[in-house]
Amino acid sequence: MYREAATIAFKMYTQQGGTGLCAELDKTGEPLVPRVCTGWSETPLAPTENWINHGARRDLRKRYQDAYLQLELDAIITASMPHPAPPHGEYKTSAICAVYNALDMLVCVVPFGVVDLE
Repeated sequence: MYREAATIAFKMYTQQGGTGLCAELDKTGEPLVPRVCTGWSETPLAPTENWINHGARRDLRKRYQDAYLQLELDAIITASMPHPAPPHGEYKTSAICAVYNALDMLVCVVPFGVVDLE
């Protein structure tokens, strides 16, 4: 389910072919990070593709909730990024957080620790 959720999320992020994200980043003056701005969909999704993706999202949310309830979980505790921040331009994926975005689950990030350069 995890990979399916990441695929759905990245399609959601780039359903306009990345143009919306790029336009917002242009306002900030920040450099574009190609993996984030263009993702898996380099061209805008057709309306039917978008509809299919959101249907898949709805179905996945239901399966995820059923599994969550079956396991009687109160929370899922996981690392949002299981590593220190990479150097600018070397960031590879946001798939860990993307899953929870696709599922409309509440997420809290509590940063801790420091990087020892020695």
